[in-house]
Amino acid sequence: TKSVLGSLEGLDVKTAEFKVVVVGNENSGKTSTILNICGVKQSFDGRHLRTHGVAEYNAYWPVRLRRGGEPIIVRLRIWDKGLWLVSDKRLRDTVSKTNNQLKRQQAALADAALYTCSATDARSFEEVRKMIQLNSEPSPMPNCRLVVMTRMDQWGQRAVSMRELLSLESDFSVRTFGIANVANTESHMKTDSRDVLNWLCCNLLRLQEKGSLPAFSQASDRGPIRKTRFM
Repeated sequence: TKSVLGSLEGLDVKTAEFKVVVVGNENSGKTSTILNICGVKQSFDGRHLRTHGVAEYNAYWPVRLRRGGEPIIVRLRIWDKGLWLVSDKRLRDTVSKTNNQLKRQQAALADAALYTCSATDARSFEEVRKMIQLNSEPSPMPNCRLVVMTRMDQWGQRAVSMRELLSLESDFSVRTFGIANVANTESHMKTDSRDVLNWLCCNLLRLQEKGSLPAFSQASDRGPIRKTRFM
């Protein structure tokens, strides 16, 4: 941060806050992507850790919207909705429908939707495509949407091509990224999480300037961009 924006100590720095909902199938890399965005180093040990219920994470990122402009510290409140596990088979269909409704409701109440799918799981990609389509009718919801494809370093297990991922940009006007969340991954296809953060924060700030964010953001008690003194 200091190398890019200089020292913020003693300055009145503008701050902004947005809600981001993360949507994707189980084991598509939602939590791993969130931890990557939050700057948490990860190592792969073969385990899949499920998220139960709803978890909230916070990421802070400094940006400048214009060259030479004032720095803005953006706080992203990132919501990760996990599975609601039910042992009774008779209730699973109902729970599945409820999960889909919750995904749509969360997107409606968020400033941005981050969809995740895995490069090694074609089904997760198709589910993301269906969810984006559902949240595009009758109008895009929310206005800021991006897709992060995880496990881009696993070439031998690749089930989704870059061409398929990029097709989402032309079909639904969403931004796409390919990423490998595990630390020390050597892959020229890996996208640094900073690229995701820069695009997300700058896009949200520009939409806020235009007044194009959902009613949730405009009516929030956090208010517009404000100034905070860094000690």
